[in-house]
Amino acid sequence: MTSARHTITWHPSGSFAGAVIAGVVVLGVGFVSSRPDIACCALPLLSWAAWMWRRRPADETEIGSEIDTQLVRDGASRLTATLQLRASADVEISHARMIVGGSRTVSAVLDCRETAQLVASSPVLHSGPCDVLAARFTVASADGSFVSQPTAVHEVSHTVRPEIVPLPRLLLPHRLHGLTGSHESTRPGDGGGFRDIHPFAPGDRLRRIDWKATARLSRRAGDLYVRRTFAASDATTVIVMDTGDELGESVAEWARGRPHKSGITSMDAAREAAVAIAVAYTEAGDQVALQNLALGTRQVRRGSGDRHRERLIATIAETRPNGVGVTRRRAPLVAAGAIIYVLSTFVDAEAASLAAMWRAVGHRVIAIDTLPAGTRHGLTPEQTTAHTILMMERDDRLVDMESTGVSVVRWADAPGVPRRDAQFSVLARERGRAR
Repeated sequence: MTSARHTITWHPSGSFAGAVIAGVVVLGVGFVSSRPDIACCALPLLSWAAWMWRRRPADETEIGSEIDTQLVRDGASRLTATLQLRASADVEISHARMIVGGSRTVSAVLDCRETAQLVASSPVLHSGPCDVLAARFTVASADGSFVSQPTAVHEVSHTVRPEIVPLPRLLLPHRLHGLTGSHESTRPGDGGGFRDIHPFAPGDRLRRIDWKATARLSRRAGDLYVRRTFAASDATTVIVMDTGDELGESVAEWARGRPHKSGITSMDAAREAAVAIAVAYTEAGDQVALQNLALGTRQVRRGSGDRHRERLIATIAETRPNGVGVTRRRAPLVAAGAIIYVLSTFVDAEAASLAAMWRAVGHRVIAIDTLPAGTRHGLTPEQTTAHTILMMERDDRLVDMESTGVSVVRWADAPGVPRRDAQFSVLARERGRAR
């Protein structure tokens, strides 16, 4: 719940000015025409105006407003906003106007003699930080004799967390370097499946001696054989988000910035993919780090556990488009042997070049294409040509990345593209061939 205090100044309303002017005119007509009956008709108007002027509110009056927001996820997610006004005894009615979700306008006349309340709801169109509500109101005193100017806009923002979708498959780096974990590596150690039978060597534990194998394989007294297993290790995952732009399904809205008409955007897909990756790997006990290519944005160092998962989800939900900034002089630092997920539309070259560079130094890199399938409705012929050229450059960029060994996954389903789970299944088999 957010609250604000508004200081309002009063001025006579049209009804007050009309009563004074009408009373003076009628009184003048009565005197000029020597008609006291007509002059008496002005007395009620002038008496009311005098009485209201005597009871006029203070020069400056404070009004408190509180706005409470609640997100309801039941089928179609909706965001409900409740506006409450608390005013002094001088305020009788208020005309409140709220813009909910950036598109829906709700207005009503509220009785302020008690706590006034206005409730409005709007469907949730996007995840991340969003302007839930912008409210402003005008108040009036008793009988509407004095009114105020519209107050300053009371804006409320809300961070909508993306829904957690399951990651189709848990991809692993080509080599695991952790000492403990839930994934079976290729080196000998504890925790994994059977590897081989090996002669006893210094450092082997006595409890690993396989007496049946020793009896079968020993050729001389003192020969011992141990049963070796694969080591269980954890993986290090780095999520790299490119927040340079936010492109929606409607190509015509790319330059207009109207979120209620853009459809699903690339930032929606990026937040959903980042949360899915973070939840899947932290639940498996792996270490996860979050990097943002925009300079000056919040980063999350690698870690694991429930608290770290909540920190990742909160940071991902708060990401917003930062615009195309200055190209980095130095790539973000990542741990050795990590699997790197690069989430981008790849409309610009920076994310693609970083992905190719990380792959060249030995990391396993998964490029998550977050650009939704676009519709060209409403474009001029010139805009259609520009969009075609831009998509051709982007396609060439994706092909160049794949030629360097970067795996490209399209997050949103699109015609002619394998489904997400099929793409992850193929990539899960590739790790075994890369050992």
